[in-house]
Order: sequence, then C-alpha cells, then structure tokens
Amino acid sequence: MNILNYKQLAEDLRDHKVSEREKLYYIIGTVVRSTPLLIPSAPANHDDITSELVGIFILILLTILGTIFIYRKNQQSDGKNFIERYVCLSFPISIIG
Repeated sequence: MNILNYKQLAEDLRDHKVSEREKLYYIIGTVVRSTPLLIPSAPANHDDITSELVGIFILILLTILGTIFIYRKNQQSDGKNFIERYVCLSFPISIIG
C-alpha cells in the first residue's frame, strides 16, 4: 500500500495494479480517518466524555464491519468495482435506511 506516496498510488490505480482487497483497506482507512470529523465537538460537561468516546468507537467499529461485510458480498458476486459500487450505493441507501 502507498499511504504517503499518493502519486505512485494514482499511477497504480490508473494501471490497474491495485487489487480490490487493497482498495478495501484504503476505504477503511478513509472511514477511520474521517469519522471523527462527523462527530460533534466534545460536550460541555466533561463527565460525559467517556460516553462520547464509546460512541465514537462504536460508530467506527460498525462502519468498518459494515464495509467488510459489503466487500465480502461483492466478492461473492463478481468481485469487481467494489469502490465504485460502495460509493455510489452509499448515497441512496443512507437516505432509505
């Protein structure tokens, strides 16, 4: 995986050198990295910070597990275009769900 060398990653993606499994790891990394940005700031009452942290942990864990579940379902199908399907289907499913 090219975590810090995004130029090489872009070339590898262009040349189809990145497997669907590697793409899964990138999307999980993106989810873990961006989830805290979706959480409101810490509560004014610092006694509740533990429950906030537990909530953040549960949100990240469920997102990772859900992403892995979707990846496995995609592999049972044709195993192609995981990222495209994940991103495109996430929007309508988030509205319906």
